[in-house]
Amino acid sequence: MDSTKEKNGNYKDDLLLRMGLNDNKAGMEGLDKEKINKIIMEATKGSRFYGNELKKEKQVNQRIENMMQQKAQITSQQLRKAQLQVDRFAMELEQSRDLNNTIVHIDMDAFYAAVEMRDNPELKDKPIAVGSSSMLSTSNYHARRFGVRAAMPGFIAKRLCPQLIIVPSNFDKYRAVSKEVKEILADYDPNFMAMSLDEAYLNITKHLQERQNWPEDKRRYFIKTGHSLENGMERGKA
Repeated sequence: MDSTKEKNGNYKDDLLLRMGLNDNKAGMEGLDKEKINKIIMEATKGSRFYGNELKKEKQVNQRIENMMQQKAQITSQQLRKAQLQVDRFAMELEQSRDLNNTIVHIDMDAFYAAVEMRDNPELKDKPIAVGSSSMLSTSNYHARRFGVRAAMPGFIAKRLCPQLIIVPSNFDKYRAVSKEVKEILADYDPNFMAMSLDEAYLNITKHLQERQNWPEDKRRYFIKTGHSLENGMERGKA
């Protein structure tokens, strides 16, 4: 009986870790995690989302238990052998490291929300998220102050922030904007690695070498937009 209660209590704690506030994101510093987690747990109780998350957590715990059982069967001799193999592999990797490349990681901030605010400036000073009541893809910084973030069901986000505006996703539009950005990235590394619509890795080593001999007027370029053309202006990009 006690062990069952303890197990259920552990599941509840693990579930809180899974469903509770993850503030490891820009714009979510200093939030009241205890208050937000209480709202999240109260909003999800009895929902299909809660049941699914509980099921996932039990599956994870079962996999961990299976792995721990397998670990218990490993002998000290096998551990030593594996450690030597890992050490040897790490040494080979260290000897082959090339630190002469400059790699840049680009992750566009709140990308979907930023596109929506660009197209509808009235949203800029309001808490918004992109997605649906089932799941959000992202949120702007105003919404993040309430604990609203990506990978959170919209119905929970509404409990955290009743005035939240949820904008339906428009991936055709996001792909079009992403294409524009990637055309710029290609100027710096034609072989850049796109990880998603809003994330990429660039090797700018060659660009930096070539740039050293560029004249000053080549070190910057201008993007013409509909808005800037109307005002007779060009927006510079360094």
